Amino acid sequence: MSSGDHVGARAEPASCAGGQQGGGIRLKQKRRTLKNRGYAQSCRFKRVQQRHVLESEKNQLLQQVDHLKQEISRLVRERDAYKEKYEKLVSSGFRENGSSSDNPSSPEFFM
Repeated sequence: MSSGDHVGARAEPASCAGGQQGGGIRLKQKRRTLKNRGYAQSCRFKRVQQRHVLESEKNQLLQQVDHLKQEISRLVRERDAYKEKYEKLVSSGFRENGSSSDNPSSPEFFM
């Protein structure tokens, strides 16, 4: 007889002695395992749903960033156009210090 046979022979009577209890324990373990599988599946499903929500939110934010970049670009062009207009006025003899605030061509008029 090998040592492996000896251990198997010893383990068998112990499980036979508690036949009813062993079945009850196995049944509880099986129920617990099935519940755990259900919880794991539910968790995986929720994780996938959350991932989709986050990806959708990310895409919306990326679109918003693109829109804001375009808006910044437009405002920079507008600012540069006003700056150029101002510089032309200054170079053509427009005097900033001598202008009155009630003059519509004066920048102070709009402030």
